[in-house]
Amino acid sequence: MSESVSVIYTFDPNTAEVTLLLEKHGLNPIEIIPAFPALSLGEWAVTFNLQAGTGVSNPVFDETNGIVLGTLPSGLTPSNPQRLNDTQWQVTLTNAVSALAEVDYDINGTATEGSFFKARVVRDPAIILTPDPPPPSN
Repeated sequence: MSESVSVIYTFDPNTAEVTLLLEKHGLNPIEIIPAFPALSLGEWAVTFNLQAGTGVSNPVFDETNGIVLGTLPSGLTPSNPQRLNDTQWQVTLTNAVSALAEVDYDINGTATEGSFFKARVVRDPAIILTPDPPPPSN
């Protein structure tokens, strides 16, 4: 990997910016390398950012299904999924889980080099949910 992925958190209000790196090597399909956000209790505005890496240009989220959450654990409520622009998708997640959990998600869109509706994901994309409270605000 020539690039890296990250999650940037801010608190009060709770936000998480998640990098999704796209790479393509030779004739292989586009690969997605996702960062893993870990969300404590409360409401979170989660923004997914597409990042063009090696061999990929002009990535764009699908207009209606850029990020599709999988089976939701008890205590997780999503709302307001929306494409903010070509490379940003946001969803509000309210985390009220009572035990450690995760939710997987699909990443959908296109780039100059092809679609990533059926892209090879290097690691399964997931959001980790913890029943812990967020860190105290200073």
